Amino acid sequence: MPPAPRGPVTRSAAAPGLRETPSPIRDPDRAGPFAAPSDWPGRPAAFYLWGSSREIVNRVLLAVSNELDPRSLWLEVACGTGGPFPPSLPMERELDADRLYVCDRSEEITPGRGARTLVLPGLIRPDERPELLARLRAFLRLPSAFQELISRIPEGEPGRVLAVANVERVAALFPQQPEDLRVLLDGVGRTGVSLGATHIGAPLPHRFAFDLVWEARTPAGGTWRESSLHCEKAPAGASMVPGEARPLSEIPAVAARFESI
Repeated sequence: MPPAPRGPVTRSAAAPGLRETPSPIRDPDRAGPFAAPSDWPGRPAAFYLWGSSREIVNRVLLAVSNELDPRSLWLEVACGTGGPFPPSLPMERELDADRLYVCDRSEEITPGRGARTLVLPGLIRPDERPELLARLRAFLRLPSAFQELISRIPEGEPGRVLAVANVERVAALFPQQPEDLRVLLDGVGRTGVSLGATHIGAPLPHRFAFDLVWEARTPAGGTWRESSLHCEKAPAGASMVPGEARPLSEIPAVAARFESI
């Protein structure tokens, strides 16, 4: 596999990307059900999309993440049992190099343990506010690939999205209990970034730790035009409710992406 394309990375000494007040995703019309309601409280939403067709599921994630954030970042999980794997989409035609990170080593996607001591002379004072230290610890617990991409986001930019494709390849590396997975998702949210993830095949039983959960259902041998989005979890006020289904062709951001192929 060719070297993972990585663009220039700008880092700040105190874990760049940590924000005092994360901005929630607003609801762009074209993104439809994938955006949290405009009155979503507190933090960016984390969303999970699963289905049987790798190309369709990942292209849906690409369409929606780009609609929510035109400079969204893409983390391609290429490692795992049987890996490294080839790209799931022709990403060199879809994204600039500085928005793409191909992860072909499991240690890059393994969550960290954070740091017990965060007092660094000249950088972090011993009397620093507890909430800032908590955000910093949460950042340090994220996989190094997450940290790398989040570090590419200029300080203070709201509404940013990190899309992570093919998480089923490394699912065993992540927390298996919903409450533990929620801690990791909150760690991403505290940076002001929304996390979107795709899972191909049978879904994770603890997927409901995410704020929004959908299945992209494709009939055997079907194309995106025969595929539909099925909502499994959504917050009150979202444009789709659990149990509701909608053809992909009726979601403008998704239809436009497929029709441009």
